[in-house]
Amino acid sequence: MGRKGRKRLELWLPDSHFIWGLPKGSRATFAVSCLDLAPVLSRLEERLAAIEEALTRLEEAVRAGPANTGPQEKETATIPDPDGFLAAFE
Repeated sequence: MGRKGRKRLELWLPDSHFIWGLPKGSRATFAVSCLDLAPVLSRLEERLAAIEEALTRLEEAVRAGPANTGPQEKETATIPDPDGFLAAFE
């Protein structure tokens, strides 16, 4: 008979499954831990897929070059008038 508030899950695994290498008596605890991780791993897979999609878009944008390929304003360096500048210190 099962424990109160718990249900039993019976599953069949191949003889070569790694869980059979664990010590007898610790297999069920390990299996429960793995099953508890399943939702976490599922969310991580979704987040990783979103990151990969964003990275792909970023790579495509970098390959495409700058978004604004129109004429650029040239920067002009303004050189102050030396006489006017030095007059401020007289």
